[in-house]
This record gives sequence, C-alpha cells and structure tokens, in this order.
Amino acid sequence: MSHCAKAPLDCTATYVACGCGCCGGVEPEVKCLSCAKGDDLQALIQKDEEARRDPQCAVMGCSTGTKYVYCDANSP
Repeated sequence: MSHCAKAPLDCTATYVACGCGCCGGVEPEVKCLSCAKGDDLQALIQKDEEARRDPQCAVMGCSTGTKYVYCDANSP
C-alpha cells in the first residue's frame, strides 16, 4: 500500500471555519463544496488553523464563521 495515495474524500464531513474564533450564538454562513468536483475540505481546515495562529487575532475579535458542507453528497 502506497503512503502517497490521497485519502478518499469524506463527503459527509462538515467543518465550521472561524479564523480567529466564532462568535457565540450566531449561525455560521453555509458554503457548498462539491464532492463530485473533488473539493478538499482538509485544505480549508488547514487554512483555518493557520488563520487562527495569526498574531492579528488578538485584535480582530470573533467572526460569524463559515460552515462548509458537501451539498451534493448530503442531499437526499
């Protein structure tokens, strides 16, 4: 088994990206990803985690957040 093979997409996964942190009590904006097109949720998670480590977060406050959902996989 090759270690270079990409893990298959988990098209049922969802993720809420908040950058510096989500504000409590606010519904996040939903953004659709496409499983069919191979949108990579892991790449978005990495970007969000990098944003959270930004020193500017101390002065930026919270955000409403963005919920990423594979819309084509989660529809009935």
